[in-house]
Amino acid sequence: MEAAAGRRACVLAALAGALAVWAWQAATVHFNYGGNWTALFCTGSASPAPKELAAGTYVFPNSTGYDGAYYRYMAHDPWFRKDWEASFDNRVWRYRLILVPALAWTLALGRDAGIDAAYEAVVLISVFGGVYWLGRYAASRGRRAAWGIGFVALPATLVSMDRMTVDVTLVALCAGFLWYEKRGAAGRMWVVLMLAALARETGMLLVGAECIESARRRQWGRAAAMAAAALPAVAWYAWISVAMPRAAGRHEEIRQAWFFREPVAGIFARIAHPVRYPFPPMTERLIQAVDMAALCGMVLALGLAAWRLWRRETGVEAWTCLLFLGLFVLASGQGFWTSAYGYGRPFTPLFLVLALGAMREKRLLGAAPAALVDARVLLQLTPQALGIAAGVWRALRGL
Repeated sequence: MEAAAGRRACVLAALAGALAVWAWQAATVHFNYGGNWTALFCTGSASPAPKELAAGTYVFPNSTGYDGAYYRYMAHDPWFRKDWEASFDNRVWRYRLILVPALAWTLALGRDAGIDAAYEAVVLISVFGGVYWLGRYAASRGRRAAWGIGFVALPATLVSMDRMTVDVTLVALCAGFLWYEKRGAAGRMWVVLMLAALARETGMLLVGAECIESARRRQWGRAAAMAAAALPAVAWYAWISVAMPRAAGRHEEIRQAWFFREPVAGIFARIAHPVRYPFPPMTERLIQAVDMAALCGMVLALGLAAWRLWRRETGVEAWTCLLFLGLFVLASGQGFWTSAYGYGRPFTPLFLVLALGAMREKRLLGAAPAALVDARVLLQLTPQALGIAAGVWRALRGL
């Protein structure tokens, strides 16, 4: 009976979290974007949508748009049968992140008219799952299920709420992975890991963490079985690399901007050389100060992850920290550290692991990295919040 009550509490928390995300989206779409839900995908005028989707698409003027626009195109054409190469910055690169677009296409039964709404549903289901799994984990540690609502405050969730990126699904699967690993539910964990690898490349790090832990325990059969969870993603990567042309120039541009350009030092170079903004001096300094806070939050996260390893911790959480430290070394150029919307998303699984440690040990420091990155994300959302507040005020005055 007590276990059933705990599950119900987690379900209620998950419903509350998903409803909160939907309410924000509905409000900003209504008051800021004239009721056009495609605004959430952030299509820019400099990167126009395919002509089949152009009608009805909300377009941000003088903007290159954001990643969510590409994932929307993928959801409308998950098997790349349409000649939409010109609408992508790099089609091969994007199509590796197939899970969310494919789920949206499947949920809509392949009908173009329903795919945008189905994509929104996948994002909300991801929020529901993330809050639920995090609530179950918290309850197993003697905490209230309501702790699961903290999933909504993670950087990847906030950015996905605003830009319809796929990262919320990966982080939800990360929460599921940690919960099922704690329960010892190997079958369910395998499914979660398989989906995580298809959601985003960094899902492979979760597979790696489980394999390292299984090998440490000398459970070689389990390690091999868990490694097999990555095979569907590997097969998919191989297929798309053969089935569509590779935009080698764009790959090289991304590699030079992000990878191995300034090993370890890239983030500190960005702190020393802040991003410039076309705003009045006081406004620019405020934004740069919050940028610095977010970058310091990342440094703190990496320091806390290294400290856990220094203490010779073991287990999947410790190995997740180790592998994300490796990602930090890989993504080392200043270009990677330009926007909290950019670097905050792939590192959110690390924030989640650190926050869980903080919850267990009753130390707030582990939650600080996510909070500092959140501050920059929330600053980005401030104009929308002001638009919502103004719209509500006008509506109240009209009563």
